[in-house]
Amino acid sequence: MLKRSGAASRIPGTTGCARTHNTAKLCAMRMHPLLLIVAGLSATCLAAPAPLTFPELSANAITENDCFTAARDQKADPAPCDALLHGAAADPWTLAITHNNKGLILGTIGEHEKALGEFDAALELAPELVQAQINRGNTLMRLGRYREALDAYDRAVSKATVNQHVALFNRALAHAAFGNLDQAASDLAAARHQAAAQ
Repeated sequence: MLKRSGAASRIPGTTGCARTHNTAKLCAMRMHPLLLIVAGLSATCLAAPAPLTFPELSANAITENDCFTAARDQKADPAPCDALLHGAAADPWTLAITHNNKGLILGTIGEHEKALGEFDAALELAPELVQAQINRGNTLMRLGRYREALDAYDRAVSKATVNQHVALFNRALAHAAFGNLDQAASDLAAARHQAAAQ
């Protein structure tokens, strides 16, 4: 279950591309891949799924909520997630969600290599966690590692039952970074279709 925030914020250096948890819908409808390349926005207008909430309240419910809130509100302090990771034993799914949310926080403060480690840890615990795969791809894009990002988005698209439009949109940006404009346009059209269906 995803908890969504309705708050939108501007992405620095973009025009007409609000950063919300529906970024793929907004960006896909307002910008064509060629415009993204020309404007140099391929790594700054990435769509991301919302931070993940925990499936059930546990004895760590306050810490879980603090970790989610820190990721949702783009706070610069991963301490609530650290407390959960180093505290009482949690099930693998809760730990995977916590690693994903901590990765989002670390990415917010520009610690992309550390964020990548958190997404990798989440995927090691829960390989089916599509949101972590998308976030991993986003981080790789920010690091300029486009081939690896493309692979991450391919895995996300193949596994996604929700957020597939996000994975397709971001994969379009990765293709555009390689100059694969036909594939970028195809993924963008598929993202539009998926977003309209949701």
